[in-house]
Amino acid sequence: MPFDNPNVDQMSLATLAWRLRNPETWPEGFKWDYRDCTTCAVGLAAAIHYGTVNRWEDVYDRLFDMVPDDQFRSIFCFLHHSLHLRRHAITPEHVADAIDEYLAKQS
Repeated sequence: MPFDNPNVDQMSLATLAWRLRNPETWPEGFKWDYRDCTTCAVGLAAAIHYGTVNRWEDVYDRLFDMVPDDQFRSIFCFLHHSLHLRRHAITPEHVADAIDEYLAKQS
C-alpha cells in the first residue's frame, strides 16, 4: 500500500488505515465492531490518541475536517452499503481499504 509507513504518533487517515491493519497496535481490550462508533475505526482512533473511546466525538470532528462529508460517510458510516455486507461483517481491513482508496484519489 502507498500509505504503509505513516507517523503513528499523529492522527491522520494514513495512520488510521495502518492501525486498522495492525491489531497488535490497538489498545489492550479494544474489540472491533463496525456497528458502534466506540468500537469502529473512529472509536479505535479515540482509544489510541486520547486513551478512551469516550472521546470518539472529538475524533469524528477531526476526521470530518480531513474528509468531505459524502466521502466521510461512505468510509466511516455507510461502507456496508457499497460492499453489500451487513454492518457486523465489516472488518477493519474494509475500512482501511476505503481510506487508502480515498487517499490515492487525493494524491
